[in-house]
Amino acid sequence: MEKRRYEDTARWRAAVKQLATAPLSDDFIFYNVLRHNHVAAHLVALIDSSYKKEELTISQEQKPFDPGGDARGIRLDMFLQNLDGDMIDFEMQNKDNHDTANRTGYYHAVMATEMLKKGQSYRQRHSTCVIMITMYDYFGDGKAIHKITSRSQDGHKYPDKQTTYLIYPYGDLTGLPRDLQDFLKLLTERTTSDGEFITMVKELMISIKTSGKMRYDFMRLQDKLMDAYEEAYEEAYDEATDATISYITRYNELVAQGLNSQEIMEQLVAQFGEEHRSALEKIVLALS
Repeated sequence: MEKRRYEDTARWRAAVKQLATAPLSDDFIFYNVLRHNHVAAHLVALIDSSYKKEELTISQEQKPFDPGGDARGIRLDMFLQNLDGDMIDFEMQNKDNHDTANRTGYYHAVMATEMLKKGQSYRQRHSTCVIMITMYDYFGDGKAIHKITSRSQDGHKYPDKQTTYLIYPYGDLTGLPRDLQDFLKLLTERTTSDGEFITMVKELMISIKTSGKMRYDFMRLQDKLMDAYEEAYEEAYDEATDATISYITRYNELVAQGLNSQEIMEQLVAQFGEEHRSALEKIVLALS
């Protein structure tokens, strides 16, 4: 019954159309392609040859981690483990919120906290790897892949068992394995080869876009996002003073201009003053 209430409505038709034209970089499409173990494991092994695809399994899709207390929890897009217990997080970041390094660092910390139980030695900690595809060039040098590990100031390796990959699909793909090149080209809607792997990915995308269940899930996701926004918006307004309403009004204007959360904060603080930063941060957090 719940599914039928969507069908043959203008919103349903709009959602179907939106899904039909969604690229691989769309969060919904990306997640539902990568949730196939043979796709995610193959890509991880191409990015980092120390991992063997036959030893990688998706431990849990969109795995939540809750450190407890007042600490911020996270939900990883695609979480894999190998036979040794190493943890690999595969993420898609479409928009630059100017928190990439802090975000990946926190993901490493929370995963490391998760793997060690009370009484275990630090020597029992396994490696963590965060692979983040960014649709923006974080370092601005045009390279497709940056591998980030810890070193001392004078160049000594510091084996803290943390590796981060920032992958920029618009970057120079020269020398990368063909399957990885094709995947990154598809993310940016460029022409790919007709290889077996990328053909399979394209077929998965078609299946996702034409499946009745996927359309329904996509519609429900749109509803959940809208409900969450409206709830946060109404809560902010219910508790609003005249000053807060001014903040929210300006926030909406800046969102309409396409600014990200960090840029919005800078604009709000510049307009309303540094002394209001705490209140402004609460508004941005509630509505973003």
